[in-house]
Amino acid sequence: MEAAQNEARILWRIYKLEQEEVMGDIAIKEVIKQPLAKRGMAQAMTYAWQNVPLFVQMFNANADNLIRTKKELGYTYNDIIIKCMVNAVKKVPQVNSTLDGKNWIIYEDINVGVAIISEHGLYVPVIKKANNMTVQDISEAVKDLAQKTRSRSLTMEDMQDATISMSNLGPTAVETGVAILTPPQGAILFAGNIRKVPMVNENDEIVVGRQIGFSMGYDHRFLDGMIGQAFDTAFKKEIEEVCRDSLF
Repeated sequence: MEAAQNEARILWRIYKLEQEEVMGDIAIKEVIKQPLAKRGMAQAMTYAWQNVPLFVQMFNANADNLIRTKKELGYTYNDIIIKCMVNAVKKVPQVNSTLDGKNWIIYEDINVGVAIISEHGLYVPVIKKANNMTVQDISEAVKDLAQKTRSRSLTMEDMQDATISMSNLGPTAVETGVAILTPPQGAILFAGNIRKVPMVNENDEIVVGRQIGFSMGYDHRFLDGMIGQAFDTAFKKEIEEVCRDSLF
């Protein structure tokens, strides 16, 4: 027993010496203990990266109607994009699904995980049964979840049962990106910023247009490129043709 303890002490000293050698003379500014939620997310992201064959499809959409509708109705881009995504899921429900052993399960409920950043870190609470919601309902749900995120009052129920997720970095300099899936979900939407770009109009004239970039990540174990493009096409159409009637 004593020999084993001595061996453990020696191994620990060797480890500490190795760590000191690796760190060298690097000055440490701060050591931050990761909260339980962030450690859980780290584990989930590592599992997803190692076990889920992710494929990504990127596309742009004309943002003129999106901008016009936001100004007209007063909702955020995030609220409108979530509602457009839900509308597209109803047309291509296969993306709202998971793999359970040998069974491919397509959900009736559309529960949207929404990435929300706070001073405490990134969280992905869930809008439950978004398929039954108007953009007004979605807006209220997002505000409630954002307030809970900031006040650190999210419950386990708030964080569970997402069937599809979205991450929106539109207010930043990011044009597009690749989001990592959160198993057991099969799809995730990433929204970039709105920018002015040269575009060709119906008369083959080059004009200045406003464009928004998106990417969709899919689990290739049960979703394929044809299902993905069908959803991308439906979602792009929802964004480009968005109006009051499509949101209520």
